[in-house]
Amino acid sequence: MNLSPEFALAMKTAIAALLLVGCHPSGVVHNAAPRQNIKVLDGDTVVFEGQVLRIRGIDAPELGPWAKCWAEAALGGASRTELESLLNGQRDTRWKLSNASQPDAKGHVTANLVTDRGDDVSDSMVVYGHAAKTDGTWNWCGADKSLHDPLQDEPSPHGPNLWWPSGQMFDKRAAD
Repeated sequence: MNLSPEFALAMKTAIAALLLVGCHPSGVVHNAAPRQNIKVLDGDTVVFEGQVLRIRGIDAPELGPWAKCWAEAALGGASRTELESLLNGQRDTRWKLSNASQPDAKGHVTANLVTDRGDDVSDSMVVYGHAAKTDGTWNWCGADKSLHDPLQDEPSPHGPNLWWPSGQMFDKRAAD
């Protein structure tokens, strides 16, 4: 096969560029950390490498079917989104378990979820207001008597019905 000098030069340049893309300035090939298998169920519950994990030291608002009031259901979605953002926000961050308990009757483990640098995801969830710092259960509905469980004969609120959405939107493993 007879290649033109311009084509041969273009090929050499392309190969050199591809080799440089994967190299660190020190000459060491740099590979990004592989993506971890973390699925966020709600603001304080994840499936971490196949194991249901409740994050220690926080309580996040519950999603739809498990929420005690409309406000908690709405806050639950924001909490889940924030946790997904924290866990998947940086490609090079690796998460690991710390102080893990033995599985309970449902097979859930309680543990801290920390980075290699020691940053605990529960601290960020509390600081940004998406979880309460407690080992118990937080009352996300407050003491306001107008907040209540929906009654059977009560009309749906205006806008999308967050209480009983259609389809399989919620994972039952997230229920506390």
